[in-house]
Amino acid sequence: MKVATICKNRKTLVVTSPLIKKLYFSLIETVLPFEIDWLLIEGGEQAKSLDSLVNIWEYMARNGFDRSSIVIVIEGGSVGDMVGFAASTYMRGIDWINIPTTLLAQVDSSIGGKTSINIPAGKNLVGSFHLPLITICDFDFLSSLDIVELKQGLVEIVKIAWVYNLQLFDYLKCNIEKIDDVKDPIVLENLAGDAIRSKVSIISKDFKDVSGLRAILNFGHTLAHALEASTDYSIRHGDAVLVGMLFDLGLSVRYDKLTTTCAKELVNIIEKIGLPELKGVDIETITSLMAKDKKNTGNLISFITTSEKGKAGVKLLPINEVERLVREFFLDPLKFALINY
Repeated sequence: MKVATICKNRKTLVVTSPLIKKLYFSLIETVLPFEIDWLLIEGGEQAKSLDSLVNIWEYMARNGFDRSSIVIVIEGGSVGDMVGFAASTYMRGIDWINIPTTLLAQVDSSIGGKTSINIPAGKNLVGSFHLPLITICDFDFLSSLDIVELKQGLVEIVKIAWVYNLQLFDYLKCNIEKIDDVKDPIVLENLAGDAIRSKVSIISKDFKDVSGLRAILNFGHTLAHALEASTDYSIRHGDAVLVGMLFDLGLSVRYDKLTTTCAKELVNIIEKIGLPELKGVDIETITSLMAKDKKNTGNLISFITTSEKGKAGVKLLPINEVERLVREFFLDPLKFALINY
């Protein structure tokens, strides 16, 4: 279904960044050949704030948007998450369309209907399930991204391959020395397409995260979200998930009988992508943030561990044990992931 057909005769708000509007203004006006409203917001994790959310609500209220109106977001995952939440709550819910412009957003946050903002207590603690009418993943947007930005999305491709798509993981393992080929449009489209189909398969079976299947997508994310928040998001999401996957690998070896030989396959890929610099990490703050994670059960912190690649499940640990493990981890993350038990 064409975007213009969906939006015809409906008051339409396009939310994007100044850069995206500059690069694609003519294209957007061609796709939407009628009057539209524009609201510009800078991308990045700082966009997922209460201030940004209120700004959208206020704009729509002041400019006559009603329950028949529609919002289109053309941006990365952080803005997409926030705009989706704005759409889910304005007048108790209006339609929206998601057009993600980064690899990270295309293979991860744009799929599955989770919308959210961050609050000081932690990342993604306030949000809703609100599926867009359509999500359009146009790989042409990715041509403007550099290798550093693309690797943020590659991390999520690696994650879903490890917990769910063994054929994709074997491809990554065998071609890890060609990691910079992710800039190649054909390689990129194949990797992203496989990851997207894998996530759609999981979401279609467990949309609201009831059976536990969707939970496996959180592999590496409990520590990652806390690490991001503890550094005021100076560590980016993909980089934080690399660190978090190492931590969950270490838990898998300790608690789920994952062999270090198997763990080494993922560690090799993580090392090739490249870990972020970890200096001045605040262990107490990270542990405190993990204790508030929305995935927890009671006083137990939730992690995803794997007994082997492609076999993942939830592991709940008490906070005092988690703090001890986090301290051990940050002494030597690679050693923590590969230690023999």
